[in-house]
Amino acid sequence: MPTIDVIIPVHNGARFIDRCLDSVVSQSFPAEKIFVVNNGSTDATRLLLEAWAERDSRVRPIELPESGVNAARNEGIRRSDADFITLLDIDDVWMPRKLELQLKVFETSNNSLGLVYGGQSIINEGGRKIGGVGRHEPVMRGELYQALLQEGNLITGSASNVMVRREVFSHVGLFDEQLIYAEDWDMWIRIARCYQVDYVNEVTVKICQHPNSMQADQSFESKLVKFKTLLAVRMKYLGDLPWTEKMIRQNHRMGFEVWRSSGYDYDVLRSMKAFMLKFDSIPDVLVKFHNIRYCLLLLRYYLKGSKIKKMLGLS
Repeated sequence: MPTIDVIIPVHNGARFIDRCLDSVVSQSFPAEKIFVVNNGSTDATRLLLEAWAERDSRVRPIELPESGVNAARNEGIRRSDADFITLLDIDDVWMPRKLELQLKVFETSNNSLGLVYGGQSIINEGGRKIGGVGRHEPVMRGELYQALLQEGNLITGSASNVMVRREVFSHVGLFDEQLIYAEDWDMWIRIARCYQVDYVNEVTVKICQHPNSMQADQSFESKLVKFKTLLAVRMKYLGDLPWTEKMIRQNHRMGFEVWRSSGYDYDVLRSMKAFMLKFDSIPDVLVKFHNIRYCLLLLRYYLKGSKIKKMLGLS
């Protein structure tokens, strides 16, 4: 029988531990080991994990100094010897047949399949579905390397939603510990470069969005980090692949949002342009965006009439 290990990083996530682990230990196909990597928590995380380990021998707490979610995931992956590895963030919740359904996809395929994901729904911190957000339905399978580079993270925006063949990490490497955003997209690109991708056509995980999550942070600082990280990840792999019109629009839109969040600070435009010029193969049209006259034209287009007058104090 194939074996599956679970890797769960946690930093000050005591309030989510019971809900998260309940969803793991109640799976219709049981996990072999459940590595919960305590990443420098200062709340009750350690005590709760020790209590769980006493109740269920599969729960294996690992203590690390605070070093980031990717370092925590990598430590768990190194300790795993199962056939398959699954990842779960401490605030997310699996559906009861998540492991069973994803494993079935692997069992009906061959070694060219490296990753299986599924659908996901969005919940709040209390576990209720967030109205208006809806579900993410899986739509992409097969050879997805070029599509992931040119279209963005269309597989899944959460590591909680995947199952990966163990040997894949030996081939493509572990999570990039220098990234604090889009580390999942970076990993899916590397996997898709060498392996096929498939999915389970139903919801397998509930993703929690709350005020402390990176996705929910709409500050200028957060948007700037996201802009730089997404561009850096894309430039790592593009090589000779052309920039599509959609990619250019995405980059322009994100750059404009960063500038707007800064209060339309010209120094921010200059710093973003300097960052982009570090890449030898950056398209001229992207650098042009960070010229002040071009951005003012975009302002006129996006804000229109009275809005731009109000912003400039003319109304």
